[in-house]
Amino acid sequence: MKLVKFKEVNLGDSFFDSLKEDYDGFEKWFEKKSEDNAYIQKKEDGSLQAFLYLKIEDEAITDVTPNFPEAKRLKVGTFKVEAHNTKVGEKFIRMIMHHALNAKVEEIYVTIFEKHEGLIKLLKKYGFEKKAIKGNPDNPESVYVKSMVNHIDDVCKDFPFLHTKGKEKYLLSIYPTYHTISIVR
Repeated sequence: MKLVKFKEVNLGDSFFDSLKEDYDGFEKWFEKKSEDNAYIQKKEDGSLQAFLYLKIEDEAITDVTPNFPEAKRLKVGTFKVEAHNTKVGEKFIRMIMHHALNAKVEEIYVTIFEKHEGLIKLLKKYGFEKKAIKGNPDNPESVYVKSMVNHIDDVCKDFPFLHTKGKEKYLLSIYPTYHTISIVR
């Protein structure tokens, strides 16, 4: 994973084709963000495997139904992963949580089309819930939100928080030598 400026990313990469199809003006928006940072991961051949853009907001959100009151939030502006059956998506979820903690936000939110079932499943696993809709009523985006202040006592959904009070749960560290598989030929 690497932090880069938008202008360092090849917008012509086929990775962006679905985003261009889903969002009118994606290319213009991307170019406007040229000095903003994004996280990327590349495949061995140099093409993109994952892209993550995050933005802190401290305002009401009025372009969704229902509207959200003013709050400090982390917006997941673009989150796309082409890495099925790997842990790249979870790695990026960890990065999102890291940013949310550092920025001390109340919530994290992302807008996403329901056709992206795999990504939605991953978001739900880590506590995101559908709270609103945005855009065209014929093809709306769903707005998924994760609270960083309210917890439900579920290890995955409450991630990155661990609640141990009154619980007999323990962390056991394991040296990498014992949990990393090495193939010897």
